[in-house]
Amino acid sequence: MVHVINKFLLLFLAFSISLNVYAQSFSEIENARNKLENIISGSLPLNQPHLFKADIETIETIIKGTDKRFKIVYNFSMTCHASNELFPKLVAFVSNNKEFELFPIYGYREIDTVLVNKYLTYNKFFGNMFILDTEKYGNKRNPFNRIDKLTRSICRQCDYKRMGFSSFYIVDENNNIALHNSWTTTGLKKLEVLFEWYKKEK
Repeated sequence: MVHVINKFLLLFLAFSISLNVYAQSFSEIENARNKLENIISGSLPLNQPHLFKADIETIETIIKGTDKRFKIVYNFSMTCHASNELFPKLVAFVSNNKEFELFPIYGYREIDTVLVNKYLTYNKFFGNMFILDTEKYGNKRNPFNRIDKLTRSICRQCDYKRMGFSSFYIVDENNNIALHNSWTTTGLKKLEVLFEWYKKEK
């Protein structure tokens, strides 16, 4: 009888610990969401993008906290030809593959956000875009400085010095890096690599 009670207590303790860990994780995600600063004033309808200014810790917490199996973290630019070529195709790919969520990361200054919003809307991207905080990370005219900091935090195996615009990496459901690339692979070739990789993951 004592053995049964002890076993029950151990199971109850394990269950309580798991609930506490889940609650703590959920709390961290909610805190991160609450820290986001909406660049565009007012509430946004569902058929518009959501642009947020945030620091690296907040972005990383939200990316790792999503329930999607795969998260694509994408170095975004409106002025880069490779990015303009690849981004709409990534949006279409994610729309047709519900296991994915796309997180474009914008390293430029916030004054460009109206144009960015129009560009995203035109390409039917209605998810979340993160604008790295220029006040916190400095170098307001140098987007790569901010993007590199985020890459080094989330994707330590990435060669961040070779990851320009249109480069991306994929975080899996265990928050491990499943795939990453750099400017050494051309824009559309990156898409081919993504397709081939995903075939093996299905």
